[in-house]
Amino acid sequence: MLWRFQEGGRARVYTQGLAYASAGRHHVAIVKADGATTTVVLSTEDGNVTLLRGELDASEALTLAASALGAASGAASPAQAVGLGRWLGWSGGTLSGSRASGGAARGAPGIAPAARGSVLALRLLPIGRQTLLLLALTQAGLECWQVPSGGTGVLLWTAASPGQGSVRLLDLALVPLPNASLPAAAVLAADDSGQLSVHLSVHVLEGLGAGAAPPPWRDLGAVRGRNAEPALRLAAAAGAGAFLLWRPGGALHRWHPGEAAMRLRDSCRSVATAPDGAAWLVLDGDAGISAIAVHTPAMLDESAPDAGSEPLTEAGMAGEAANVVPGEAEDHPAAAAAFRLLDAALSRRSGGRGGGLMESLRETGALQASGAANAVALYSTRLVDTLPKHWGGGPSSGPGSAGDVAVALAQKLERHGALLHALGANGLAALDPATVRVLMENGERVAAVAAVRAAENRVLTARGRDPTALPSPLQAAIASAGRRCMPRVADLVDNRSEWELFYAAPSHSAPAFFAAVAEQAPALDGSSEAAAACDPMRVPGQGSFMAAQALDQLAELARAVQGAIAAAQQRRAAHGAEFAAATGKALRGGAHPEWLADRPARGALLALSRALIRLGPALRSEAPDRAAGAAVLLAELAERLLNAFAAAAADVSVQAAAAVGIEYGAARGEVLQALLEQALRFQEQGEAAGAALVARLEGLAEAHGAHAQLFELCETQGNWQRLLDHMAASLAGGERGLYAEVPLAGYVFRRLREDGRTAELLCLPDAFGEELLAWLARQGEDAETLRLRWLHELRLGRPAAAASTLDRSAARGAATCTHAARLACLAKLAAAAAAPGGLAPAPPQVAAHKQRQDARLALLAVQQALGLGNQPPLPPADLVTAGLYAGDVQGAVLAFDVLAAAGRAFCKEHRDMVAATWQAAARASDWPRLSAERPRLPDAAFAALLAGTPLAAAARRCYSAQPGDRALSADDRFEDACAPEEAEAALAEVAAELAPTAAADMQSAFVLGMAGQTVESFEEDDMQQSDFSFYENPEDMYEE
Repeated sequence: MLWRFQEGGRARVYTQGLAYASAGRHHVAIVKADGATTTVVLSTEDGNVTLLRGELDASEALTLAASALGAASGAASPAQAVGLGRWLGWSGGTLSGSRASGGAARGAPGIAPAARGSVLALRLLPIGRQTLLLLALTQAGLECWQVPSGGTGVLLWTAASPGQGSVRLLDLALVPLPNASLPAAAVLAADDSGQLSVHLSVHVLEGLGAGAAPPPWRDLGAVRGRNAEPALRLAAAAGAGAFLLWRPGGALHRWHPGEAAMRLRDSCRSVATAPDGAAWLVLDGDAGISAIAVHTPAMLDESAPDAGSEPLTEAGMAGEAANVVPGEAEDHPAAAAAFRLLDAALSRRSGGRGGGLMESLRETGALQASGAANAVALYSTRLVDTLPKHWGGGPSSGPGSAGDVAVALAQKLERHGALLHALGANGLAALDPATVRVLMENGERVAAVAAVRAAENRVLTARGRDPTALPSPLQAAIASAGRRCMPRVADLVDNRSEWELFYAAPSHSAPAFFAAVAEQAPALDGSSEAAAACDPMRVPGQGSFMAAQALDQLAELARAVQGAIAAAQQRRAAHGAEFAAATGKALRGGAHPEWLADRPARGALLALSRALIRLGPALRSEAPDRAAGAAVLLAELAERLLNAFAAAAADVSVQAAAAVGIEYGAARGEVLQALLEQALRFQEQGEAAGAALVARLEGLAEAHGAHAQLFELCETQGNWQRLLDHMAASLAGGERGLYAEVPLAGYVFRRLREDGRTAELLCLPDAFGEELLAWLARQGEDAETLRLRWLHELRLGRPAAAASTLDRSAARGAATCTHAARLACLAKLAAAAAAPGGLAPAPPQVAAHKQRQDARLALLAVQQALGLGNQPPLPPADLVTAGLYAGDVQGAVLAFDVLAAAGRAFCKEHRDMVAATWQAAARASDWPRLSAERPRLPDAAFAALLAGTPLAAAARRCYSAQPGDRALSADDRFEDACAPEEAEAALAEVAAELAPTAAADMQSAFVLGMAGQTVESFEEDDMQQSDFSFYENPEDMYEE
């Protein structure tokens, strides 16, 4: 079945019963040409392929489809299937695994045959009005075929399997590339150990002639957190910044290059990528179809390209329109006109209101785009990324010889500020929030890069101008960030160094600097491996790379990162002072967090924090005098890191905020726990830094909802009152903290219970009584929770509520009959305590509660009498069954006690069981044998014999005129649950099996029981005991 869906409409069945069958997994590809759907391709992992010619909106597209598919022109069924082998043919054979042949394919003339086996995946791309491009993935690699209209397919190139050593290729995905006519191809592979990796082939049209050299593979890295498995699938976002991995029917994971895969859902049937790569459509068998926005940072901010690799697009893998390189906008008339207007405005230094300028810009049509593609945003990016002439000096030069760097950055800041003033508050208000964000962030990034230059100047001044000295970690990070910028701007000029590019293009280099620091920091934790990585000339055993040196290098990077963030925040504050409304609008509701709270900045802060944590033990042993300073630095980084997470969580959509919240909680626990251990250690040693760190940690834990650390801090110090104060503040709505699942009070409740400290939990001050009661009510109905709840309700002076909780606890939370009976008795006492004192009658609900507990106690007594007291309370139906199968008179009679205690509702629901119980009581006696005794016994003796039968005893327990004989009933009378007429009807089935005399005697026994007659009622002083002497046991008279 194939469904068709039009945007804005409802899905409907397009066709059924396709001429296509396969037991393998299915791929669906839709090929578009000029906006018209031309082809639907269905393929499977076993190489079976079918093409379906779809309905087209234009006759021209229909002609194209007919020629491309090789089908006959004219009216044809929309579901006509054409085997790919009949459509795509070439000299010597057809595609491996297609319907036509199923054999191994041979290449086009001049191409060496490839032993490739079955086709794993196929992707079709229109590259013109008369030509399609076919990408086929086999175990041997990736093949690219050009298929002209009505012609023979030509093999353009064959790219061997990527990766080192033996790898298995799993799936093929198309990667939409902004500013590129064709997507890239991404291949999912796995090595022998099951480690997944993704490889990219960018320029699929490197050559259009047969035998062209294949494009090189680019390794995007290993996919951590997800193992290889059969039928694993791959989908890509625009720019290869994010991927989805799933197995039909299995879990769905999202993977960003350089990171671990994150589990998004437990079940996924299929995924489709939007044409622009900005969203995924996910099919779940239970939840239906839902959309997942990509929200991925540009690859520039995520991972550095391989040295010497090709840029990912003609514009350098631009994930956003802001990455359009300077000069491209002039090729578009509307943008060029807007640029001329803005140039004129800056030259006049006019503006302030921006009304006239914005009107002129609007007339050019350049403001229709949103965000980074807006002409004003493009102009702002061009201002800050203008490439100057070659600077003198270089990365090893001091601040004097390369002072023009600071001057150039100051000039960029000045001109960018002039742009904002030219637009004015009214002009900024007229722009959409995404565009205003680009404008504001561009200025902040220039300020951040200027701060990095100031940090580099301090390093150069301290080191001196030694050209032979190895680059410092800060200089290495700057160079790495410059390399990350090369795919964006290197095509514009020649002979630009990494150092120059870093300072020339702040819109790219500022976030790239954070990514570079995140890459550098792990190598500075003081380990021997890190030492070798940072200093290849180091001789092992000489101790040249000491912990103190590692701390100095980490501090160098940390000061640069913090300085960059502080400078950007100062610039933001300046913007806010002048353009408060625009600044606030820019920081809210973006597709991704603002850049100081985005993944690169958070990654740098987290990497530095982790390196400091790992360095701690070495510092305490080698340089203990430096350990306190390292802890202070860790506290500074932790504060910035957690503030960034909090800002990111508040700045994105609810769906994206959930993912941020997971990372937030993990980082919060990891960093603050390490800081807590260090602070307490310093405090125990009597160091002055200990108290200051404890105070700072307490503030961070309060602000960010680090409940575990706050609890341990207060408990370790023995300051329980301080913890209670924090709990009270959390209940007042103050100190809950972002992404804390519950207020601090809720965490303390759970922690005390999990630690087995229930006495402390129930003895918390009265101020937390209501909150604790509400918390217990949310924890379910297990036995321990119910126990804590009724104890707390009694402590609060609420016996009626405690009686209700005890009632439920006795019903489902008791381990044995004895335990259940104890709970039922406590429930009766609690209900009695809730009743008014004196001569006032008990309220109806109290009386009903007492009757219900009495009935429960009666059932428990029956279970105990049946020898089942060591088991949990059994339901009435099981007790009736146990009584009937007990095999003695007592069991049969006890079954009626169960029916009486179970009440009217149970008997009405189990009419067949009630009837079977009466019949079992009747069949417990040998009525023909009893009838045979009538001639030899006096009337009183025979009546006493009938009154002693189990049937008479059951009738007495249910209908006796003597109240003392009756079993305890949950209702006022057992007749309301089972009328005597219903019992007689059940007995009539047994009577039909007997002779008339025996049946009459059975009826007499039932009547005697209803009258309350017993054996003792008929005893006479002159009755001879010998009359019963022939029975060893008189009860044998009543048993078969």
